[in-house]
Amino acid sequence: MRLSAGLLLSSFIVLCRAPLPAEPDLYSFPEVDASKPKTAEAKPVNPFARSLSKKMEMPEEVLSEAIASGMGRLELIRLILISKKSGKPLPDLLKQRNKTRFSKIAAEAKADNAAIKKEAMAILETMEAELKAAKPAAGTEAPKDKPQ
Repeated sequence: MRLSAGLLLSSFIVLCRAPLPAEPDLYSFPEVDASKPKTAEAKPVNPFARSLSKKMEMPEEVLSEAIASGMGRLELIRLILISKKSGKPLPDLLKQRNKTRFSKIAAEAKADNAAIKKEAMAILETMEAELKAAKPAAGTEAPKDKPQ
């Protein structure tokens, strides 16, 4: 019994010290062909930004970038209204909003902040109602009963 255990142990040690066949490094990354530049894919436009741009006649790109950077829907509508009433470009107001409050922006634009807020709330409610009434995305609607 001792002899077979010793033989088994010695063969195991010999096998462990034997060189293994060449294997690819498990933590290496595949080589990327640098001759083919990666094409930039266009980001999908937010549905709210699309409908807001049609309703308020503003560029979709500016609105979708603002939403992607964390701007809220009501904030965006308020800034659009201030932009239309003051004549200032929307991108400038977006940059200014990151630094100051709405009351200061409205005061500089000589617009009534409370009236703009009420108007923005009304616009937001109608737009959200329109978006809810729109056809739902695939797979989100409840299945219909099949006629027998």
